[in-house]
Amino acid sequence: MVTYHLKEIHGGLTHDGQTVDEMDMETMLNFVLSVKIIAAAEGPLTEQESEEMIGMMRAFGLPDEGLAALEAFDPVGKELADFLPRNHPTMIRHFIYDAIKIGHIHGYNEPEKRAVRQAAELGGVNESVVIAIEGLIEIEQSVRAARLAILREHAEVPHR
Repeated sequence: MVTYHLKEIHGGLTHDGQTVDEMDMETMLNFVLSVKIIAAAEGPLTEQESEEMIGMMRAFGLPDEGLAALEAFDPVGKELADFLPRNHPTMIRHFIYDAIKIGHIHGYNEPEKRAVRQAAELGGVNESVVIAIEGLIEIEQSVRAARLAILREHAEVPHR
C-alpha cells in the first residue's frame, strides 16, 4: 500500500523500487527505531513527540506490529550504531529527513543535530546532504506556515 505520505514525501517507493508492503520488516523497523534514538538524544521523548512519531510512521505505512514495537521501544541508552541499517544507502537519506522532521517538533537542538550527523556518517551520507535536508525542512515549514495563513484567513467575497 502506497500511502499519501510515502508517495508525497518519499516518492512512493523505497530506494530499490519497493513499496512499504514489500520492504523487509526488520530493516524498516530498525530505521524507525533509529529515528526514535535520535529524537531521544536530548532526553526522553515528550508525549507530543511520541504521538507525532507514531502518526508519521502510520502515515508512512508502518504496519501495526511495527507501530507497537516503536511505541514499546525505550531509546534511552541505546546506541544508534546497533540499530541503523547500513546496507540501504539511499534509505539513509529518507531516514535522515524523517529524523530531522521529528526533531523539529520541540526544536531541533544540538544533541539531535549531532545524532543526525552520526547517523549520516554511519550511513555514508555527506554532511552537505544533511545540511541540504535541514534547509529543505526549514523551507517546508515556512511554506506550511504561509499556506495555513492563507487558508485560515477569511476570504473576501467579491460583489457582483
